[in-house]
Amino acid sequence: MVEPMLEMCGVSKRYPGVLALDRVSLTVLPGEVHVVAGENGAGKSTLMKLLSQVERPDDGVVLLQGEPVEFRGPRFAQLVLGVSMVHQELALAPHLTVAENLCLGDEAAHLGVLSPRADRRRASALLARVNLAVDPGRLVGTLPVADRQRVEIAKALGGTPRIVIMDEPTAMLTEAEIGDLFGVIAELKAHGIAIVYISHRLDEVTHLADRVTVLRDGRVVQTLPSAQVSPERLIRLMVGRDIDNLYRKPRVEIGDVLLRAEGISRRGRVVDLVECTVDVRAGEIVGFAGLVGAGRTELARAIFGADIPDAGRVLLRGREVHISSPQQGIEAGLGYLTEDRQGEGLALQLPIDQNITLANVPLRFGIIDLREERKIALFWRDQLGIQTPSIKRLVRVLSGGNQQKVVVAKWLETKGQVLFFDEPARGIDVGAKAEIFDLIGRLASEGRGIVIISSYLPELLNMCDRIIVLRAGRITGELTREQFSEEQVMQLATGSATGSAVWSAPPTRQNDNSGPGGALMSEAKTMRSGRSRIPVSDAWRDRVRSAVSQLAAAGAVVVLFVYLSFASDAFLSANNLFNIGVQSAVVAIIAIGMTMVIITAGIDLSVGSVAALSGVLGAMMVVKYGVGVPLSIVVGAAIGAIAGVVNGLLVTRAEMAPFIATLGMLSVARGLVYIVTGSVAVSGVPPEFKLLGQGKLGALPIPILALVVVALAGHVVLTRTKLGRYAYAIGSNVEAARLSGIPVRRYLTIVYVISGILAGFGGMVAASRVNSGQPNFGIGLELDVIAATVIGGASLFGGEGKVIGTLLGALLIALIRNGSVLLDINTFYQQVIIGVIIWIAVFWDRYRRRAASELIQA
Repeated sequence: MVEPMLEMCGVSKRYPGVLALDRVSLTVLPGEVHVVAGENGAGKSTLMKLLSQVERPDDGVVLLQGEPVEFRGPRFAQLVLGVSMVHQELALAPHLTVAENLCLGDEAAHLGVLSPRADRRRASALLARVNLAVDPGRLVGTLPVADRQRVEIAKALGGTPRIVIMDEPTAMLTEAEIGDLFGVIAELKAHGIAIVYISHRLDEVTHLADRVTVLRDGRVVQTLPSAQVSPERLIRLMVGRDIDNLYRKPRVEIGDVLLRAEGISRRGRVVDLVECTVDVRAGEIVGFAGLVGAGRTELARAIFGADIPDAGRVLLRGREVHISSPQQGIEAGLGYLTEDRQGEGLALQLPIDQNITLANVPLRFGIIDLREERKIALFWRDQLGIQTPSIKRLVRVLSGGNQQKVVVAKWLETKGQVLFFDEPARGIDVGAKAEIFDLIGRLASEGRGIVIISSYLPELLNMCDRIIVLRAGRITGELTREQFSEEQVMQLATGSATGSAVWSAPPTRQNDNSGPGGALMSEAKTMRSGRSRIPVSDAWRDRVRSAVSQLAAAGAVVVLFVYLSFASDAFLSANNLFNIGVQSAVVAIIAIGMTMVIITAGIDLSVGSVAALSGVLGAMMVVKYGVGVPLSIVVGAAIGAIAGVVNGLLVTRAEMAPFIATLGMLSVARGLVYIVTGSVAVSGVPPEFKLLGQGKLGALPIPILALVVVALAGHVVLTRTKLGRYAYAIGSNVEAARLSGIPVRRYLTIVYVISGILAGFGGMVAASRVNSGQPNFGIGLELDVIAATVIGGASLFGGEGKVIGTLLGALLIALIRNGSVLLDINTFYQQVIIGVIIWIAVFWDRYRRRAASELIQA
């Protein structure tokens, strides 16, 4: 009897609130291809993490050739145990060369000095094993995605592997490249190397597997030899039910031409499009086929407006339309479901309902209609079968199939008549795949035009009415359904008279019965008008998690306030509380603008200097030119707005990093302060100048009232307007926002303008408080402002932040500074305390994101 290469006995893994693996046992033999199958969320990726030592099991034993395995991390697993992994999400450093990536962590060196020549030789040998002819000195980031995938495979073959784990290795490969990979696998098997293989492609499973283990809900359902595995049985074991036909295409009468793109040409970084002409008719499903780099995605993006073509025109229902942006494409009736749903299709930090309405936000008098948004989201949740207990669930925690449905819902809500589906089934399990293709058939039956782009020929051969084949940016042929064959498609795609396909199985027989029928949109009015009860347990859990930063800041404010009340007799005096209020008001007003910027994943380092410039120029307008105080406040805010416009244009048009753009503005504004004042304070202002910073309206200080107005306005903007919604979307996923039709440059510029206006207004409040324009005001203020936003829960990664959190952060900083003075503590300790609090806030943000990522991947 052959001794197993690997034994996993009773292995379990828990994440917070989730039992990802429940007493799983798995045996893999030398030279065996052992396929692990299951739907998304079944536990496959978690199992592979344990095997590759990315994670440690909570229970169970792992044996390698009969010996218990120590858990010391992925490097130990690869270099010592011989367990390598080909990740589904490429684990390569884009700014390193191919050779540096392949030898990373195991570089050739002599006396501590690296030997690039030896690394290049080793890299060349590894590349030859995967039949990839690229220069080992080329940067990985410059390679096409398919070539990067093969570099990832070559990396796993370094050293002396005993087990190679392959997680969806063919997801980004063409048919010919898949054939090369299968040859590599055969070579590994011949050398006794065990392969643990994960794939959602059923024909790969039956073609490659020696044995198959099926997981469902974190448990082993069954392990079978390949001879006992059929696609139908495998589907039934994976999903727990029968699926009649994976590609369910109804009979549809093809109508008139909806879309005609004529002579589309465009010079691109990867491929040039050359005079491509495409027709799509009502009820028709058209496929775009071709090898990687053929121009399939590029053509779809050019028609949709994501990339502007250099020549050609687009006609919808015979009328020419000018499309130069995704926004115009959406308005014309087009929709584009990108192949990278997480990178370009979804705002992962936003909940399901806000993603669904992202491309078509429901407004009422310029304010987001939250009730209508809820109805829309509930309608699509029920209509598409999005598996979620609440529409307020963050979309990042959904399975791949449910994320894909959210993207589909977003585009259906735009009422688009021609929809491009780019790799619609990539990375989703068989159950979700069947639902997506069923939906595509239903959309066609409603008279919409559908374009499917796929690297997987069975999808095109089974679902399409016509297939358009591209090669090197040109359309090389068009096949009607009667002409369909893998050989024909491959011949047109490769330019070879003997073009061959990897897959030998014929297309799945069509189901001639009509689909469910009935227009998807016809039920919208009645369904949306009804009331639906939303399960809120998971939504509240998400809200509590996102509010922990604000709760922690609030707790710190309360604790510090109580402590200072007992520690200092002067703390509760009216004058001291007034000073705390004014001090926190200036920081908070400016920090509200900073919060909007940070939500978009930007930064504004110029706020302190812009505040100083606004304050001194506003005071000078009163003293030297006799301008009234109200007008001087407007001037101060206008100066901030000008600075914001410059910052916004530098970030959006000049494409400068926000850090660099606003750092330059910091220097320019500070220099102008000293130039216009000669480093001398602007004094002699009239008594009424003090009202903004020192006055009261009844018993309420005016600066506090000003802060309340700004805070309420900021809250409404962030929660109830397009600007706020789009700011969160941009910070969460800028490309998904752009492809959703959001004019990203415009809204980013507006956000920087708002930050500048609030900096200018805050500068005027501060100048009024001291009754003069101080040229040294605001030095280091930007640090307090950023600290207030971060302490309040805004993420420097973008996509998160709330006004209430910023207010609490500003108040906490004011209490720390005030308390240090009252208790006669060295002021330098203030900075230490604030710095430590910032560290804690950032570490908490990173922990939350890591925990969420682990939950998703489980």
